[in-house]
Amino acid sequence: MTYYHDHLEEIRQQILEDEEFARAMQAETPSLVAKKLREGHGTKD
Repeated sequence: MTYYHDHLEEIRQQILEDEEFARAMQAETPSLVAKKLREGHGTKD
């Protein structure tokens, strides 16, 4: 717990950077599931 309290701002900043990275990756990489659903794959006729 001491480490956490001593480095709280650094930890919070890293979390924000990681979340920003994840959002950027999601924006750049479309979901394959969503793509297949849009294209109508996986439906039984």
